Amino acid sequence: MTRSTLDYKPVPESDEDLRIMRIMDETYLIDPCIGPRRLVKLLEREHGIIANRKRIRRLRRKMSLETIWCRPHTSIPEETHRKHPYLLRNLAVTRPDQVWCADITYVPMPHGHAYLRVVMDWYSRKALGWRVSNTMEAALCQDALAAAVAQSTRLPDIFNTDQGSQFTSEDLDRQAGGAHLPISHCAFRRASSARQRAAKRNRFARRRALKRYLGKTGKPCNSMPSLNPTVGLIN
Repeated sequence: MTRSTLDYKPVPESDEDLRIMRIMDETYLIDPCIGPRRLVKLLEREHGIIANRKRIRRLRRKMSLETIWCRPHTSIPEETHRKHPYLLRNLAVTRPDQVWCADITYVPMPHGHAYLRVVMDWYSRKALGWRVSNTMEAALCQDALAAAVAQSTRLPDIFNTDQGSQFTSEDLDRQAGGAHLPISHCAFRRASSARQRAAKRNRFARRRALKRYLGKTGKPCNSMPSLNPTVGLIN
């Protein structure tokens, strides 16, 4: 054991740190969704305290405070649902309307969050159909797929999704079968290939643009009528 360990005397928190901790405690009781970035601005704007994010994080760890936020958890498989084989293995996607893909993400709103479901063309990355809802149900996927089919002049050879319970539901199976869409389900938590990673990067860039737009609206139900021009610009 080193001498410094024996001679060390704990240094108490400074008066300013104690003040910051008290403010953070009061703020957490009012709004537990505020994270370190917003706390830095809040302390400077409302209390005249200059503190960086590292200091805020250290004090929050000491107080055992954790920001409450909506974590991505949109691909939950259902064991009883039918799983289709993965049809894109070693397949070269060389033209539009060869493969469609679909996914769900959550969109931050001024009062909570909403779920955005998008059907996209794998080759061109064009958003073909989309729906916004405050619940993540199979009907959200059915409506987005119906919108994509209605506005497209040609149906794809393959419709690819993950194995989330919304995509493997019997209702969506019947809808895709009625439209003669061959379904492909990628394995749950499959390691992405370079092509899939590129598609995801492009798709998430589009999502960020939609999030910036939807974040200005009050409710998900008010977003759909005026969302068409925004998606048109993204496409």
